[in-house]
This record gives sequence, C-alpha cells and structure tokens, in this order.
Amino acid sequence: MNFFEQQESARRRTRIMLVLYLLAVAAVVAGVDLVLAGVYAYGHLDDVILRPAAPGRSGVLAAVPGSVYVAGALGTLLVILGASIVQAMKLGDGGAAVAAMLGARRVAANTRDPLERRLLNVVEEMAIASGVRVPAVFVMDDERAINAFAAGTTVSNSVVAVTRGTLETLNRDELQGV
Repeated sequence: MNFFEQQESARRRTRIMLVLYLLAVAAVVAGVDLVLAGVYAYGHLDDVILRPAAPGRSGVLAAVPGSVYVAGALGTLLVILGASIVQAMKLGDGGAAVAAMLGARRVAANTRDPLERRLLNVVEEMAIASGVRVPAVFVMDDERAINAFAAGTTVSNSVVAVTRGTLETLNRDELQGV
C-alpha cells in the first residue's frame, strides 16, 4: 500500500469514527432523556397515570411534556459540547500538552544523562536529515515498555516522546529507527 492509499484509508477511518461519535452522543442524549422522563413521571405520578391516553410504559413516556425532553437534550448537548471545548483547549498547546497529559517530562538541552543525550542527538540528526525543525523531546520515566509517539498540530508545536524503557533497551540504531 502506498502513502496516498494509507492517507485515504486514514481519512475513511476518521469519517467512520466521527459517525460513531455522533451516534454515541445521540445515544447519551436519548438515555438522559429517558431517565429525565422517568424522574418526571415518578414525581408527577398521579397526573401521568390518570391521563386516559397514557396506558402502559410507552404511554407514560408520551404523557411527559415535550419540554422535559427538549430541556434534557439541550442540557446534555451543552455538557458534551462544553467538555469537548475544554479538552480541545487543553490540547491547544499541541504536542507538549499531550506529553504532559501522559506524564512525560521535557528533556533539558544540557542533560547529563547519557541515554537522554543520545536521544537528543538522534532526534536532532533525524530532523536535520528530513529538513524540519527539531521538535521538543520528552521522556516518560515511569514507563519501562518500549514505546514512543510524535504529537503536535503544527511543526512549531510538535514533540517526540519516548519511554524510559525505549532508552534503556534500544541501541542507537534501533532508537533511530523509532
């Protein structure tokens, strides 16, 4: 598979994830509305049960005023939107915010740790070879497994992060491959 096929595949998966997210939001809104309708019906039991057009459970739900459903849906959507905006703002700092959320610390340019110095040298060499700005480098000290990631929304706020296990396990060539 070539680069352009991979790119199209990623776009297709992104669209699928967006549709699934919207379906999940709709399911949450419907669930909250059902709970609110149940609470309303329980609080107004006499009014709801005594209505002649409301036999059975579906009739009870139909006897709940539409304003309860609308208010529940709007309130739920506002909470979801608010939480989404807060998360987007947290990630507004780019890769550094992602690294911080994962408990990584930035490697100082003047570090005396030989493993971190080797990492900085490898990242700098790879950036120069590819013609991009040298990204900030982070290490997740508590992680002993071999793992790494690059994150950022633009070239200017991109970062590279590796686990301590990556530094301790891989040699220079393997680290360069990562």
